[in-house]
Amino acid sequence: MAEQTVSGAVLPELWVVDQRLRRRSLRIAITGAAGLQGSHLGEALLELGHDVWGVDNYSRGSYRDNWIAKGDLRDQMAVQRLTSGNFDVVF
Repeated sequence: MAEQTVSGAVLPELWVVDQRLRRRSLRIAITGAAGLQGSHLGEALLELGHDVWGVDNYSRGSYRDNWIAKGDLRDQMAVQRLTSGNFDVVF
């Protein structure tokens, strides 16, 4: 399998997106989106053309972008918005 990169970083084989998923845009939600892993995951998925929505309470993470909303999963309303969003994938 050919080596693939996103934002200049080589993706491990586990992270390589199957070609079938590249044919359609997925609606994806990411919890903890302002942290190290969530922000990199979100940017990589955006670069691949997916519709990404992130939520973070910013208790530790500091990455800010227009695709991340402030919210806390301990808040029932935030969870309802997340689960009623018709997402294909939630991280």
